[in-house]
Order: sequence, then structure tokens, then C-alpha cells
Amino acid sequence: LGVVVVEATLKSGSLITARLALEQGREVFAVPGRVDSVKSQGPHRLLQQGAKLVHGVEDIIEELHLSEVMSHGASAEMNDRKHEDMSEGEHHLLSCFDVYPLNIEELVRITGYGLSSLADLLVRLELRGLVRQLPGQQYELSQ
Repeated sequence: LGVVVVEATLKSGSLITARLALEQGREVFAVPGRVDSVKSQGPHRLLQQGAKLVHGVEDIIEELHLSEVMSHGASAEMNDRKHEDMSEGEHHLLSCFDVYPLNIEELVRITGYGLSSLADLLVRLELRGLVRQLPGQQYELSQ
């Protein structure tokens, strides 16, 4: 039904895919990125050319009129289950995340937790599917 471009340089296969999708009458969506990243140039160009701006999956569901097919209630219920029985520490750590990944040192500084406590909380949030680890001991919210 459509193509979502998250990262792409100006000469990338992702932009070719987006062009082919348009030729086939499919929707093209783009997720904006950092203005200083080469990998954001593609999505930014698509947005300038009229691609639909995506902040989250809800934008795609709405644009493609999939709300009847995708029960938002079921999605919300699944998300609520991930947050069941979370400790105060897990809640606090989760609230420290923003758009960009944080490395372990930044998380220690922001939360005030020791390294071992922080590692324990991060594993628990990863098991719940709320946080994911990236290379270089970077962590971000799972979406």
C-alpha cells in the first residue's frame, strides 16, 4: 500500500523504491531525521516533494484508512501489558529517554543510578520490549 523511508542518502536505493512506489500509485511516507545527518537528506527531500510526514504508526494507519483492519484498542492493550507491574526505577529510567539514543554514561549521569542497577533496569526494560540496545552501549526506546 505504501513505502516508508526512514533513512536515505540522496543517492540511495530507498529513494528509487519511493519513486517506483509513486509510479505504482502507492503512498510515500517519510520520517524526518537529524538535520546534520547525511542519512536524513533522502527523507527530507521526499517531504519537500510532498511525501506524507510520519511521526508514528498511527499516521500511516490513518492515511491508509486501516483503522478498521488494525484494532487500535488491541494495540493499546498490548502496550498497557508492557507497562504492567513496572518498578519505580523502571518508570524513572523510561522517562529519561527522548528521541535520540543515550549511551550508558549519559544514563548513569541522568538517572543517578549506579552502573549495576542501571544495567539491571535496562535488561528488564529490554525484556518488556520497551528499550533496545544499539551498538556502542547506546540505548533507545523501542517503537
